[in-house]
Amino acid sequence: MDLAPPGESGNTAVRPALSVDSPSAPPGFGNTTRFLKIAVIVLLCLGAAARVRQYQARASYWADEAFILINLRQLSSAQLVGKLNWDQAAPPLFLWALKAEMRLAGEGEYAMRFLPLAGSLLGMLIFGVLARRLLPGPAALFAFGLFALSRKLVEYSAELKQYGCDATVSALLLLIALGRPDKNPLQRLALTAVFASVAVWFSHPVSVVFGGVGIVLALSCWRRSWREALLAAACIALFIASFSVLFFVSIRRQHTNFLFEYWQTAFPDWHRPASVPAWLGRQIFEFLQTPYRWAATVFMLLLLGATVWAVRRREGERWAACAAPVAMAVCAALLRQYPFDGGRLTLFLMPELFLLAGAGAAMLWELLPAELRIFWWGLPLALFGAAIPSGVSRFVHPDFRSHIRPAVEYVRTRRLPGEALALTGSNPGDHPQPLFNGRHLEALCYWPDPPAPLYMKIASPAEISERRIWVLLTFNPNNPRSLESTLRPFRAMGAEKDHYVNPHGGAAYLFERPGQP
Repeated sequence: MDLAPPGESGNTAVRPALSVDSPSAPPGFGNTTRFLKIAVIVLLCLGAAARVRQYQARASYWADEAFILINLRQLSSAQLVGKLNWDQAAPPLFLWALKAEMRLAGEGEYAMRFLPLAGSLLGMLIFGVLARRLLPGPAALFAFGLFALSRKLVEYSAELKQYGCDATVSALLLLIALGRPDKNPLQRLALTAVFASVAVWFSHPVSVVFGGVGIVLALSCWRRSWREALLAAACIALFIASFSVLFFVSIRRQHTNFLFEYWQTAFPDWHRPASVPAWLGRQIFEFLQTPYRWAATVFMLLLLGATVWAVRRREGERWAACAAPVAMAVCAALLRQYPFDGGRLTLFLMPELFLLAGAGAAMLWELLPAELRIFWWGLPLALFGAAIPSGVSRFVHPDFRSHIRPAVEYVRTRRLPGEALALTGSNPGDHPQPLFNGRHLEALCYWPDPPAPLYMKIASPAEISERRIWVLLTFNPNNPRSLESTLRPFRAMGAEKDHYVNPHGGAAYLFERPGQP
């Protein structure tokens, strides 16, 4: 991300209207070029190091990752286009890329998570260029820092899921649509539509992002002439055609009642219309909490500043193109078509949110008198000052959802013929949960065909007839006490003979019933 003025870099290409040394940039931004370059390099290194460290930790596959891995193992490339097992939903191109990785490099975590890691690292570079082209220097730095140090983006950079790549594709779509102000809206819309028509097969949320951006660019075309408006409609029709095919061959078949029930809190309850405004406010607040759990109020103020900034600088198209995908995501949730959860399912909106936050930061810079602008740097320092210690902590102790692999190896080397094996997970709360529901597949990622007797879906541990029983289970490493609720019925049945517990979230226990031959 080059922050130097054209004269310093030797590049004579035309710069966007909001380059550092542009007459339209806020006064004083051009004096910070060297500092900005160094700061960008530092943030880029920190963000990359955090992502690579999470990847290097090689945490075991957790529940959703296990579902994806076993689908890749069991289904053909053609079958991956349609309905997936265990109520999973993922785009075909993403699954095919993972399938190719599996065939080339095997099922290990490093091999299977390489695509999400590469996508996340590429996303930082793409977003850096995007922020540089749309925002003045310090504001671009601020937005880039938010992206590089976001805990959720780091977390999903090393998971066998598509959410981190969704954010990268979203940033690339915005770059195509907004990153070349020298092109007219129709040219940018045409390029964006072609890209989106292909990219939606790799990232489902492209439909939301292009829906918002496409409408904004189409309106710009309509204001220019009727001819451009008709051509803009043709561009949008191209994307609709591609998405329609994808919907009928894949997305529609991956919709399940289980998914809608699982994400029910991310949809409004239209049976109680009076509750919808409160739901919407709560979900928007959680969405603003996604990147930094304590920063929702700050983001609210920055978004207000972004609105004022866009009006004052006549940057309505860019502001609307960033805000429209968020509005589209909310509309999709109101129509009960896509969850608005303020978590992993809305990670694809992080580029839009951070650009808007950067615009709000630019507005704050403009409002401050020149002699007080030194205090502006307190805003990024406050955000980054909280994010960096957290990042350092994660660098030393990477995040683990669970970690079953060592426990599987422990059981494989000690289990004797005839001993039962039960696969389950820990009870996450005080309410009874179906512990043997057939969905605890993490161990099968590392032990695809464990010898019988194997128990995965039973009503109660009492149904296990064998005298000696190995229990393999995952648990939340932040809540190790949840193990007890799972083990309680086994302790009531017999004596504990052996155990292994990994503090990152995997355990194995051997129980023996008394008085049986």
